[in-house]
This record gives sequence, C-alpha cells and structure tokens, in this order.
Amino acid sequence: MRFGARHVKCWIGLSGVALDENPRARAWGRFFEWPLIMVAIWLPIEWHLEITGRMSREYIAFTDWIVWSFFVLETVVTTAVVDRRLRHLRCNWMNLFIIAVGLPLLWPYTPMAAVLRSLRLLLVVGIIIRFSRTIREILARNKLGYSLVIVAMVIFIAGFIIDALEPQIESPWEGMWWALVTITTVGYGDVVPTTPEGRAFGAVIIVLGVVVFSLVTANISAYLVGREVTEVEEKVEEVKAQVHQRVGTVEKELKEELREEIIEEELDLRREFQRLNQRLERIERELARRERGGGRGA
Repeated sequence: MRFGARHVKCWIGLSGVALDENPRARAWGRFFEWPLIMVAIWLPIEWHLEITGRMSREYIAFTDWIVWSFFVLETVVTTAVVDRRLRHLRCNWMNLFIIAVGLPLLWPYTPMAAVLRSLRLLLVVGIIIRFSRTIREILARNKLGYSLVIVAMVIFIAGFIIDALEPQIESPWEGMWWALVTITTVGYGDVVPTTPEGRAFGAVIIVLGVVVFSLVTANISAYLVGREVTEVEEKVEEVKAQVHQRVGTVEKELKEELREEIIEEELDLRREFQRLNQRLERIERELARRERGGGRGA
C-alpha cells in the first residue's frame, strides 16, 4: 500500500472529511476549514499569553471552552453527515482525544493541565498538515494574494512562539521581525535565538522559509509576467477588433461598389435590349412594307 499524504493525515488524526465522501459531507468539511485555521492561529497566541502571565485564568478558561466546543461541534456534525463514520472517526482520532482529555472542566483538578495546554501546540502542526494540499495548491499556482496571506500567518504565529521560547526576544512584534528576516533568508543577526528550543524552532522556520518564500517569489514573478501577458493579449484583442472593423468596412465598400457596377451593367443591358427591340421593330416594319408592295405589283 502506498503511504501517501492521506495516510499521514490519518495517522496524525486530523484528516478531516475524506475526498471520496458524499458532497454534503465535503461541503461541511469545507465549512469548518476557516474556523479551524482560526483555532490554529489562536492556540500559539493563547499559549504565549498564558506562559507570560498576560492573560487571566478566567479568560484562559473561557477560551479553552470555546476551543473545546469547536472540536465537539466539528466532530459531531461531520460524523453525522459522512457515509463511512468508523473510518472518519479513526482518521480523526485527535478530535476524540481533545474532547476526552481536553475538557476544560477537568483541567483545574489535574497536575498535567499545563503540559496538556503546551501539547496543544502540536495541533497547529497537525492542522497545517491537514491543509497541506490546499496550501501547496495555492503556493504552486499564481495566487499571489493568498500566498502572501499564508506567509503573513506563518510570521504572525512564529512571532508569538519564538517570544515565548526565547528570553532575548522581548515582545511578539520583535519575534515577528525575527520570523520575517528568517523566512526571507535575509538574517540581519540583530535578533538571534540562544536557547536550544529557540534554535530548534529557528531551524524549522529556516527550512520552511526556503520553501515558502521561494514559491512566493515564483508567484510574484508569475504575477508580473502574467500582467505583461495580459497587456499583450489586450493589445492583440484590440488589433483584432480593429482588423475586424476594417474588414467589415472594406466588405461594405466592396458590396456598394459591386452593387453600383451591377446596377450600371443592368442599365446598359436594358438600353442594349431596347436598341435591339427598336431595330427588330424597324426590320419587322420594313418586311411588312415590302410584303405589301410585292402584293400590289402582282
């Protein structure tokens, strides 16, 4: 059996609705895509605010309930509309794990609550893998706007994560600056990770930046070339329209000239026909006169 991207997503447990499911199930799967992306963006922010002490426990509990409720809603709805429910649950076991272990009501009573919250960052990786096919299609095609949005999202999330991992980075905005210069492979060196976890995360961003930014650069080039091609095509269409208009004018003029020539020839033929008729009448009159003269002589 070929171990493809579908099997990787199933193994991670965030496969989503299968492509061979019924249209209604696929429609609901697409409906939950953007909320799931918002969850992927929010989880690093919440984790950062929590470990830096910038968010109260009450607000953390409130957001935990929202995230948990979303996974419950997505699991219930998508499981209800798919045809192969057992396969769907098996390939989305992470949702079941989050629902069972991540119930916010139990977290105040377990010493592993902080660890579980930190492990939720792995969901971000799982969500990115889940949408890897869509991301590859966007980056591979000439969709510059969507490509820049993806890069901005990566920089935004990376800024919060590196700020929490690296003591030398004093704010998420400084972390976003570091992520920007790292992804673009510029590397000014004004902000450098020093902790092992910061360097490990930096290595991931460097590899990701080489791939993503190269594709974005290719998209920018394709966009600029596409604009030139569009301008050339517009000029070609304009010239074609002018040619068609000129051809139409010439055809109209030729038709008018031919019509005039035909009318003149018809008039000439009528005049010639009239002359022939006149000559014929004179001949007939002459013949009649001679016949009458011959009859009197006899």
